[in-house]
Amino acid sequence: INQRQAVMKPSSISFVTKLVIISFHLLSYRITLGEKVGDDVVSAQSKIVDWVRSNGGYFSDKQEFRLTTDNGNYGMFATQDIKEGELLCSVPWNCIITGTNMKKKDKRNPYFFCGSTRRLIDEITSDKKSFYEPYVSYLMQQPRGVIPSDWSTAGKELLLELLGDNQLPPNDAVSLIDIWEKSCYQGDDNIDEVIRHRALVEYHTRADDEILIPLYDLYNHGQDKNSNGITEVFWDNKQDVRAARDIKVGEEIAMSYNFGI
Repeated sequence: INQRQAVMKPSSISFVTKLVIISFHLLSYRITLGEKVGDDVVSAQSKIVDWVRSNGGYFSDKQEFRLTTDNGNYGMFATQDIKEGELLCSVPWNCIITGTNMKKKDKRNPYFFCGSTRRLIDEITSDKKSFYEPYVSYLMQQPRGVIPSDWSTAGKELLLELLGDNQLPPNDAVSLIDIWEKSCYQGDDNIDEVIRHRALVEYHTRADDEILIPLYDLYNHGQDKNSNGITEVFWDNKQDVRAARDIKVGEEIAMSYNFGI
């Protein structure tokens, strides 16, 4: 038994140490993020609300975007009681970022609509002020490193070493940027690599399939009893968010990102 413990102990310590390093890094990141972003996030969100409303959209005053009290993340919360079926948000189509060839995905690329990611890059790098400026500015303010593909090389290697053969889906979790570069980027311009990667990460973490919808992407995912909102897209017209049931004041408004779940 002692010999077995002696053999297992170095490996166990190595694994635990690495796990502690990653946990400490993520905790430090969250603390830093909370100090760094704070009111800027809420202010940027308010500008998006004003922009959507000025273009014929709707955003209910019975909700607010703020920090949660339990996990330090941001979310949408009811400030008044909301009735089932009540309209929470309506985003006109001209405020939604779409791309070309949106229905086609590259055979080598199961994750992205190349035209949509390219459209976002074009809006970010435009010489003229983008019509989507309030939304694009908000996206560009978001922190880096929220998904493993945007981690440092050392961070990716450490994660893969910890996972070993027990890979979590998607199996390409640390390679999404590389996959996009190979299948979507033509290399026919001088777009800064940092901007390309930032656009890709924001698209991947926020897009509803092939489109980017302001305000809608502020609602967190919820399943079963935690899902109290529902969305409907009217193609080429608008996207609505409604209450799927009665929502009490103070309750977080969330919806399933997977229809039927």
